[in-house]
Amino acid sequence: MIKIFSSGILFFFVVFVFLGILVSETTQAFSQLFFLLCKSKIAYSLMIKMLCFFIFIVGLLYLFAAHYREKEDFAKNILASCVCIFFLFIFIYLVSLPEENYIDTLHFYSYRIAYLDFFSLLDLNFFEILVAGFFYVFLLFLPCVFLLFNWHFDIQKPLHNFALKFFPSTNICIMVLIASAFQPYYDKANFYLYIDFFLFIIAFMIMIFLFFKKKFLFNFYEYANLLILIFLILLVLSCSDILAKANYYNVRYCLYLIAFFSWCCEWMFGDLTKSENA
Repeated sequence: MIKIFSSGILFFFVVFVFLGILVSETTQAFSQLFFLLCKSKIAYSLMIKMLCFFIFIVGLLYLFAAHYREKEDFAKNILASCVCIFFLFIFIYLVSLPEENYIDTLHFYSYRIAYLDFFSLLDLNFFEILVAGFFYVFLLFLPCVFLLFNWHFDIQKPLHNFALKFFPSTNICIMVLIASAFQPYYDKANFYLYIDFFLFIIAFMIMIFLFFKKKFLFNFYEYANLLILIFLILLVLSCSDILAKANYYNVRYCLYLIAFFSWCCEWMFGDLTKSENA
């Protein structure tokens, strides 16, 4: 049920993004549509706020459901509480941001980062790098490498038991890879931004190896999301110049949040649904 819901959200969002890019690419009158949708206080920015609020609500629902069914897990309760507090804070912060100047909304100042050195770019884009780094490491590289090399958890060890409770499924890894795929593959404003592209290529290759080596990990929804990934890669390849001119990170944040929302639903409600079906 969780896979159906999360994959459905991902599919409809990718279709929405595709339509925005398609209209921008094929029509003269609406050539700036995707650019405008990416700006603050418009479509993708509003979706980020909605997803942050939904993650907060999901965390609350889990805490109430676990207490009501007497299925409380200390580690999960602590992490669910942290998720609730963090995303409530993020939601309030985003809602309280001042309105952006109208003239500023019509420009994406890519020239500001064109000639920055590595450390200046790191300082300017620190939040984007931090978010992407978290998803690359904890919800993509580590779980995929763990599965690829046949490593196992020893549930007798507390740290292993803790990691097992929050280990993401292959479906979540594919969703994070889809989010990582949404970036310009050429025409980047700064050479150092190609580090992100290089990490995506490595992650994509690991996923291919995992697919051929561990096909039993891939079921219907994993196959469906792999098709979405291939479709998105082809879309970005053909329209990379549009992404390079827009603040595409708002779309990427949405994709990351959909993956994070799905991951939270997995470890929060996976055991509850299993016990209900038993």
